[in-house]
Amino acid sequence: MSRSLLKVCFAYIKNSLNLFQLIKHTNMKKLFLGLLVAAFTLSIYSCRETTEENVETNMEEVETDLEETGEDIESGFEEAGDEIEQAGEQTEQEIEEEINETDDIQ
Repeated sequence: MSRSLLKVCFAYIKNSLNLFQLIKHTNMKKLFLGLLVAAFTLSIYSCRETTEENVETNMEEVETDLEETGEDIESGFEEAGDEIEQAGEQTEQEIEEEINETDDIQ
């Protein structure tokens, strides 16, 4: 948990305990304590649910980013392969021109 969340939780508990001390009747104290526990449980459950949703969203974003990166790498390899192939063909043509002495160079 982050520090700010812990501070909020401790402030919530401290304020609740102050209210608890003001209540005189035992039955009211039990009811108040039960409601306090229920509210605290719901707030923690809500935080966990939100955290799980955030984790799922982040995992989906990472998966999408990885797929895009993989496609970019594949595209880069294809472009590099095409350039290498063109350079090879051009070199082969230059060699043939040198051999046959049909070179354009004067």
